[in-house]
Amino acid sequence: MAYSILLKDSGIKINFMYNKKLVKKEISDGFYGVFTTEDIKEGELIFTNWNDACVRRTREDIKKLHEPYKTIYEKYCTELEENMYVGPFENEDIHQQIDYFINHCCDPNSWMVNDDDVAARRDIKAGEHVTIDYATFIVHEFSSSRIEKCLCGAAICRGKFTRNDWWKMKDVYRGHYLSWIQRKIDLKEREHLVKISE
Repeated sequence: MAYSILLKDSGIKINFMYNKKLVKKEISDGFYGVFTTEDIKEGELIFTNWNDACVRRTREDIKKLHEPYKTIYEKYCTELEENMYVGPFENEDIHQQIDYFINHCCDPNSWMVNDDDVAARRDIKAGEHVTIDYATFIVHEFSSSRIEKCLCGAAICRGKFTRNDWWKMKDVYRGHYLSWIQRKIDLKEREHLVKISE
């Protein structure tokens, strides 16, 4: 499979790689997405080392950031561990990156395959919008990045993104969450089984 290393002038994301069949495009004024330039097969990697070389911050640390960096960080971060996030550096030109622009969909065509990599969930045709369900890597979203009205257009659209979506979607995405979220699901299911057996 062909990949291209995404390098910036500063070389910060040296290990992050993305499939060469991807391109960032403007969807509407100031709103971008990731699209395919060629067909991508089910299981083919989209991104690898996705969270490489991002800044790690606790939720408390993020609250103390100054604007506009605080809002930018909240909008483009991933919850790598519970209440521990990875996101852009303060002076990072996010518009030079492709990974920050993968949009949410309630029936996405890509998903997490481990804590670092995203792969095609199904075959993706050339020209198609590449999407992922944010519930697979965010539990505690920020108010500045909250999706109040989902515009994904999927037949099974949930209408909005809520802090319980990770739990609601557990049977759909089992094994395709960040590992800490999968452990949270497993623990909650075990606790539920114990209550039933008592």
